[in-house]
Amino acid sequence: MSQDEQQLHDIPSAEIQPEDEHRYEEKEQYHMVPVTESIKYRKRAQAAEQQVEKLTRQLEESQQKQKKTECQFEEKKRENDVIQHLMKAGAVDMEAAMVLTKHKLDAVDDKGVNLNNVIGLLQKERPYLFSQVVDEVSSSLSIPTAGIRTQKNTGTKNLSRLARQAQSSGSRKDIQEYLRLRRSVMGLG
Repeated sequence: MSQDEQQLHDIPSAEIQPEDEHRYEEKEQYHMVPVTESIKYRKRAQAAEQQVEKLTRQLEESQQKQKKTECQFEEKKRENDVIQHLMKAGAVDMEAAMVLTKHKLDAVDDKGVNLNNVIGLLQKERPYLFSQVVDEVSSSLSIPTAGIRTQKNTGTKNLSRLARQAQSSGSRKDIQEYLRLRRSVMGLG
């Protein structure tokens, strides 16, 4: 020990001044907490614990909702892929083809299965669900009006050109011009 520390230990307790005793008592008072304060702290701690439990439950519920939404999204995405592939394949009865395709995909239960292979197998098993001649362009376009007859003359080419122009522009003038030509091609006007 150093000399200063030894001198402090050598001082008898009777020589401690009353001021020093008062300081020691003040330090002890700081460590003691009144009962009312202790009760307040306990209530605050319990309220905080309840809030933590509530937030934990909310987080779990949110995570469950998120998983459910992700599953629904994946199912809709899969359904849209099936619809697009069936349209390209020329499905006539879309609902029946969808049900059968989903059934085959569920039976295989493999994410790596090629959808084109499943639809090709369905075309072989049930050819009546698909039209004979369909290409990608005609499957993506809407079906023409029943009154339009396809002819191999220039009137039909102009008619389809005017139909596309009227559809893209949406102006009344283009639509009227299309309808006038359509009546003349069909022999109504």
